[in-house]
Amino acid sequence: MCPKLTERIKNLRKTAILEAAKVVFARYGIDGAKVEDIAAHAGVSKGLVYFYYKGKEDLLFNLLKEELDKLHNFIDEIRRTDLEFTAKLQRLVSGVLEYFEENREFFCIFTPGRGGFTRERRPQLIKRILPRYMKTFDLLSELLQEGIDHGVLRPIDPMFMAHILQGMLHALVVQWLLVKDLSLKEYAPLVVDVFMEGTKRR
Repeated sequence: MCPKLTERIKNLRKTAILEAAKVVFARYGIDGAKVEDIAAHAGVSKGLVYFYYKGKEDLLFNLLKEELDKLHNFIDEIRRTDLEFTAKLQRLVSGVLEYFEENREFFCIFTPGRGGFTRERRPQLIKRILPRYMKTFDLLSELLQEGIDHGVLRPIDPMFMAHILQGMLHALVVQWLLVKDLSLKEYAPLVVDVFMEGTKRR
């Protein structure tokens, strides 16, 4: 078999397994999910799942890695546009909230009580994913530094502002996960307005 075809088949199988894992994790939580259920949903054998992934935590790590990579690419694409800073910030907030809204079921597994996604319960998983998670703040701080350089934002530590912005988004997303009738995307302009009111240069 052609090596390129073999690699393509491998990638398709891995993608199918991850997509199945996303569904199963969302449905049963981290603790309730079983590898055999993921295999059945993907239409592959349990052994094939273990051939590509070490177990549930490895599957979850790869899912989180994939989602964070998408977020990082999105932030980086915005940074590279020719838009003015405020327009970039608006696009960032709107895009992030829209992405969460489109993937609600998956992100429900990270709400309290849905499966023990904590440092105490899963220290190795948290340790593996933490550097990728922290990269988000590096990218946000680079974008916010642009706002400082252009005289739009106050000369505050951009990493500190990145944590403030992420905290606002996190609080809103948690509330959204708990209240089904909340429309997340509608709050994007308000998030930008509140953030800018506290950080813009006077």
